[in-house]
Amino acid sequence: MPRELVYRVTNLIKIREMVTTENGKETLFDTPGKRLVHLLDQIGFQKDRGIITDLHTYLLNTQPDDFSDLSYGTVRAWFAENSPPMKRMSLVIEALRKNYPFDYDIMHIKTWWKVGGFYPFMESSTDQALAELDNEARATFEKTKFVIMSLVTEECGESFEKLSADELKTISDAANQFVQDFTDPYQTTCPNRYIRAVIRDQLGKL
Repeated sequence: MPRELVYRVTNLIKIREMVTTENGKETLFDTPGKRLVHLLDQIGFQKDRGIITDLHTYLLNTQPDDFSDLSYGTVRAWFAENSPPMKRMSLVIEALRKNYPFDYDIMHIKTWWKVGGFYPFMESSTDQALAELDNEARATFEKTKFVIMSLVTEECGESFEKLSADELKTISDAANQFVQDFTDPYQTTCPNRYIRAVIRDQLGKL
């Protein structure tokens, strides 16, 4: 639904605002451990028994040749103040990519995980969400056009035959404009003409 996508985009923007302070220093993800947790959240890493246990088990099972000597304690340290060496970090990313999507710049993610800096997940996530938002709103509007045609005929009743094509088009255009405004996910303020229409309708019922 469009409103759900709006919520996603809004959250992404909020995260971006929280990541940096006015002087550009990172505040939200200030340790490698916090950055690793967020990285796993972004790719949808499944956590059943606990994030440390599950990542440790996943790496052992996915790439046993590379992680046969990986201890639980080492993985636990990754979720605190430490991060793996770049070579091992590359192997971790490689293992995760086998089952989880990385629609981001991998080198940027590695650098961010290691030392922080510019948030790596914002741009592609927002672009994708906005594209879905636009497509969903457009599809909804196109379907509603057919509903409007039926409703105009129904509401006009016997006067339908008396109305000219231009008059019917005026009614239809007004209804279409209302639907377009209503389904527009970026519309945050109700236009006065709709507020007036509701008030007049209610006054007419008194």
